[in-house]
Amino acid sequence: MRFRLDVAPVGKGRPRLGKNHVYTPNKTKVFEETVKTLTAHLSPLEGALQLEFTFVFARPKSLGVKDPSRQPRTARPDVDNLVKSICDALNGRLYLDDSQVVEVTARKFYAAVGEEPHIEVSCEPFMYQDDTSPTRAPETAARWGDKTAKIEVILAALEQGCNLTEASAHAKISRVTLSRWRKKFEGLDEEIEMASDRSEAYLLNGLKASAEAKQDWRAHAWLLERRFPERWGPPKARVDVTQTTSEAHRRSDEIIISMLEQISKPFTREAAPPPLEYDALTVVRPSDDGEVPF
Repeated sequence: MRFRLDVAPVGKGRPRLGKNHVYTPNKTKVFEETVKTLTAHLSPLEGALQLEFTFVFARPKSLGVKDPSRQPRTARPDVDNLVKSICDALNGRLYLDDSQVVEVTARKFYAAVGEEPHIEVSCEPFMYQDDTSPTRAPETAARWGDKTAKIEVILAALEQGCNLTEASAHAKISRVTLSRWRKKFEGLDEEIEMASDRSEAYLLNGLKASAEAKQDWRAHAWLLERRFPERWGPPKARVDVTQTTSEAHRRSDEIIISMLEQISKPFTREAAPPPLEYDALTVVRPSDDGEVPF
């Protein structure tokens, strides 16, 4: 998730001691209330998060226009105070609690010519990266020439559990282009295979880290199940036919023998049943009073 807050950055002010109480400086309080108003439409995220902030301050006239781009700001407030201020302001808006933030990247600049002060925010689910995984040798990457940057994006996406189609989309190329590169660059096939293999360890480590932190681990389990169904998918139903094979053969043999026996028998017509024998019929006439004597 990426968004921009049109508010000038403000560092976190130290609490002030008043008469019988401690209070937050008004400048910090106004800044946090403004940020909460600008982010009122957001729904708080759950789970471990990684944040990235870019603080853009008003451009002083002393910088001139010779270089109109952004310039690094080395003056106060300190970056850590800026981060503390914005993280507190986003509490209950971007996330339920700022304790969910496990990684932060921050930078501060003077604005480019014509640019207004603002804060750029990027928030993504935290993905555990195993720093012990082997890296690609520089001489290997050098063979890719001007395609190195895009290939690095593809390999990084594969290491995080993406398939080839998704990794190609990350690098903004088609699968056809990737297939052409695999034929063109020696060793690229091997690097792609190694990156895919490393993704299993990456997802497994992420699952363990989420479980230990009592966070939702099901996303990692879902990816493991679909990327590596042989090892992490549900067990497939197996039909054991070894025990019934001989019985099936024996039964089929019995059926065939029975059919052959019936076919080999000569056809005979069954004799007609003997005719029924009847005694002589006796005619019984009713008496005068209508009764039939038996």
